[in-house]
Amino acid sequence: MVFKKKGLNLGLTVLELFIIVAIAAIALLVIKVSATDLQTRYRDSVRISHINEISKALGVYRDQNQKYPIMPVETIISGIDDLSVTLKNEFTLKTALVDPLYPSYAYTYMTDANGADYVLTFCLEKKNDNGYKIGCGNAVKPNNILEE
Repeated sequence: MVFKKKGLNLGLTVLELFIIVAIAAIALLVIKVSATDLQTRYRDSVRISHINEISKALGVYRDQNQKYPIMPVETIISGIDDLSVTLKNEFTLKTALVDPLYPSYAYTYMTDANGADYVLTFCLEKKNDNGYKIGCGNAVKPNNILEE
């Protein structure tokens, strides 16, 4: 679009339009990268919160039953698994807690043969200040509450 004022050409050249589009594209890219990082951090925060809630529910279950729910084979916590159903039926957990990206990522639970000890595993997408690492090699045992 060309504007004329007292005989002057006030339009934008192709180069100027290209520069404006390039600056807009860079700004959108920066916003997209920032939003992705925030989403990742949020999912990791939800994971840590879920693991803490599951740990607390397991503690309540143990107080009531003198042992943890016995599952000597690693169980994927899907919301309809035996652990989730048991904790919901015992009223120690209000709702099933699954990884925000389930089934790509999942929490797991396993006990020893008599229910005296357990291990909860979980994944993180970013390195955590508490020493937990990126990936699915993170584990929590009884009385090991995570800091968010």
